[in-house]
Amino acid sequence: MKRNLRKDFDYRLLLLAVIICLIGLILLYSASYQRSLLSGVSFVVRQIVWAVIGLSALLIIANINYRKLIETSYILYAINLL
Repeated sequence: MKRNLRKDFDYRLLLLAVIICLIGLILLYSASYQRSLLSGVSFVVRQIVWAVIGLSALLIIANINYRKLIETSYILYAINLL
């Protein structure tokens, strides 16, 4: 049984996550802005990089078939205990 991400994925939730990230970026930029140095941009760029990494991880993990994880759950549990 192949899962189709496009059919099963909640795009509204993804849109809300992106909107919250954008609001956070705007607030971070306005809080760290200095008129003379524009040093607030470096914080925003780092935050953008981590937001892209996080959203990419979300899409990758959303594609994992959790039924396959059930088969290997004991092995994964033992590895995590170490």
